[in-house]
Amino acid sequence: MQNIIDDIYYIIYNIRDPEIPQTLGQLEVIQKEFINVEGSRITIYWKPTVKHCSFALQIALSIRVKLSQELLNYKSYKIHIIVKDNLHNQKSQIDKQVNDKERYLAAMENEYLMNFINQLIY
Repeated sequence: MQNIIDDIYYIIYNIRDPEIPQTLGQLEVIQKEFINVEGSRITIYWKPTVKHCSFALQIALSIRVKLSQELLNYKSYKIHIIVKDNLHNQKSQIDKQVNDKERYLAAMENEYLMNFINQLIY
C-alpha cells in the first residue's frame, strides 16, 4: 500500500500552482497523509490555499490528468479526488466535476483548459 501512496504523491507533488510560483507539494496542497487506499479505491484529498480559490477546479483536474497519464500500473483502481471538508466555497461542485467521468471527459475536450492544465503539469 505504501508504494502506491508514494507513487501517487511523487507524481502530483510537482504540479505547479496556477497563481503562486510553487508546486502543490511545496504549498502542502497535497500531502502523503491525504492519500488513502482501500481495496481498489484511491482517494486523494487536497486543500486549496484559500476558500475562494478561483483555480480550484483546474488544480483538481490537473491532479486527475497527471495521474491518468502516469499512474499506469494502477489502472484497475478507481481514483477519487476530493477537496478537504470546509476548505473551499464550491467543494461539492468541484468534487462532482472532477470525479464524474462524463464531466471530466467533456472538460478534457476544451482545448483552452487542456493547454492551461498542461502548463501546470509539465
